[in-house]
Amino acid sequence: MKLSIVIPVHNEQDCIKKVAESLVWELKQNAIEYEIIIVNDNSTDSTCAILEEIAILHTRS
Repeated sequence: MKLSIVIPVHNEQDCIKKVAESLVWELKQNAIEYEIIIVNDNSTDSTCAILEEIAILHTRS
């Protein structure tokens, strides 16, 4: 069974990368099959660009 995690964000450019990376690290360390869904609620800062970078780094083929 896969664990699904949904994280709503709005103007979180200062912390979303650290949160996402820490979450991925913990899940991998504990061998938990997972998917992370981050929902951007129309942020006006660079949250969207950061989420795109995170997606590229962690998208599995």
